[in-house]
Amino acid sequence: MYAGATLMEKLWKDGRRLRPREVVAEFEKTLGDELDLMREAANCSLLRRNFSTRRCCSCPRCTGTSAPAK
Repeated sequence: MYAGATLMEKLWKDGRRLRPREVVAEFEKTLGDELDLMREAANCSLLRRNFSTRRCCSCPRCTGTSAPAK
C-alpha cells in the first residue's frame, strides 16, 4: 500500500495534497489496534465483570488458553 501511495503522490496532480502515505500509516495503525486479540480478551473480561450482576445479557468467559505466548 505504501508503494501505491508513493506513486499517487508522484503521478497524480492532487496526490501530494491528499497525503496518501499518511492515510496508509493511519490505516496500518488502526488495523493493528483492531486485531490486538490480547486487548480484546481483556475488554471481554472487563465487560463480563461489569455485567455479572445483570440478567439482561451474558458474556463468554475468556480463559486465555488459546492465546499465543509472547
